Amino acid sequence: MVDKQQLGETILYVILSIDVEPDISYDNGYSSMGNKKIPQLSYQSLETVINLLPRLHICGARWNWMVEADNFIEAFHNNTAFMFNNFQKEWSRLEVSGDEVGFHPHIYRQDGIKWVQERDPNKQVELLRDAFTSISRQGFKPQAVKTGWAMMTSVMMRTLDELGFIVDLSALPGLVFDKKYSYNWLRTPQTPYHPSSSDYQQPGDLNIIEIPQTINSVKRFWRSIFISPFNPCGRPKLYKPCIIDAVKNATKNGTSILAGYNHLSDIINPKGQLSKITGKTGIEHFEKTILYLLRFARQYSVKIRFLTASEICVILQESLN
Repeated sequence: MVDKQQLGETILYVILSIDVEPDISYDNGYSSMGNKKIPQLSYQSLETVINLLPRLHICGARWNWMVEADNFIEAFHNNTAFMFNNFQKEWSRLEVSGDEVGFHPHIYRQDGIKWVQERDPNKQVELLRDAFTSISRQGFKPQAVKTGWAMMTSVMMRTLDELGFIVDLSALPGLVFDKKYSYNWLRTPQTPYHPSSSDYQQPGDLNIIEIPQTINSVKRFWRSIFISPFNPCGRPKLYKPCIIDAVKNATKNGTSILAGYNHLSDIINPKGQLSKITGKTGIEHFEKTILYLLRFARQYSVKIRFLTASEICVILQESLN
């Protein structure tokens, strides 16, 4: 049961997510999906990160583990739901600890040995339905979804709503990238909303709730402004501006949301390398960021409440309806 805000309380709700994907390697080492060689999949990062669970739960932090299930996974394992099935004990352990396990589909099509974004609306719907059917048949009924590479269209949003998802975490408000990875969230509000069936970027009539990721902007000496979604395991100094803004928004409005995500490799990459700049691992960055968040919030008498995606929806339903 989710505790509701008490009279006079000022609360910052923190929603943290991990994109759970396989490690992708090639003959020449780890690389991007654009590599011309056939990739090999492994799960070293997931196994390593699971063992860091006590540190990920520092100060009561909670996580949404968004597990990949799509035609890319099916192509390598002959089972779209491979990650849900193969790590079922791990997902049960996470749910017992208070975390949530969600659905993370990439909208891919295979082009030779490369995988690229599928832009055909009919195919997008087919891919989403096929992946959802696969995990449902294995007994998994996730309520939260976050698409790969933040891809979204109105037909995709309607499909997710029809499939019964109550919350989507894909939105990157103000950002657009129409080249290699197709996403467009340019006109999206920075606060949660029920999307329109005719325009996924605008409030409307669907039941599903869109919770946008918090966008961080900071001046850097080699470029005028660095804009990126809040990465809880990124360099702490880099993401202080969005933490400060979220806390101040809470003091102004009574409540606010700080939503961020990272990949498994952001926590500790497949080779266990440290940050070239800080000499720290992502988990060390995360611990420092959370402690800073708590200290800064305390200065403004703001209460920090870590929630999963479906939990924050319980609170949002009254204000959005």
